[in-house]
Amino acid sequence: MSGNTHAAAPSRDLIVAELVARTGIDEPMIDRLVRAFYGRARLDPLLGPVFEHNVHDWEGHLGRIRAFWSSVALMSGRYHGQPMLAHQRLPIETPHFDRWLEIFAETHKRSAPRRRLRISWNAPIASPKALSSVSPPKKGRSGQSG
Repeated sequence: MSGNTHAAAPSRDLIVAELVARTGIDEPMIDRLVRAFYGRARLDPLLGPVFEHNVHDWEGHLGRIRAFWSSVALMSGRYHGQPMLAHQRLPIETPHFDRWLEIFAETHKRSAPRRRLRISWNAPIASPKALSSVSPPKKGRSGQSG
C-alpha cells in the first residue's frame, strides 16, 4: 500500500478548507443550489420531459451532481465520472442547453450570495455536446492592440 494515498488526503482537505474560507461555498450551499435548480428544471416545459424520461433515481442523481459541483468548486475530488459520455445519448440540443444555463443562472442568483460563486456565461459553447472540446478563452496581453 502506498503512503502517497494517505498524504494526499490532508493536502486536499487543506485545499477544500481554503476554498470554503475564501469563497463561502460549502457542501450545504452546493446541496441547496443543486436541489433548487433541479426542482425548477424538472418543472420546465423544455427540460422537464428530458429529466422525466432519463432520471429514475433522483436522490442518486442529485448525489452525483453535488459531487460534481463539489469537485469543480471546492476541488474536493468527490466526483468520479465522465459527464460528457453520460449526456451524449440524451436528446438535447442548443435550446436545451441555453435553457439549462438560464435556469441555473437564475437559481444561483436567488440562492447564492453574490461573492460566492462567479460563473462566466460567455464561454464559447455551441452545444452541450461540444463541452468536451471547450478550452478556456485566451487572454490577450494588456496594452497590445489587435
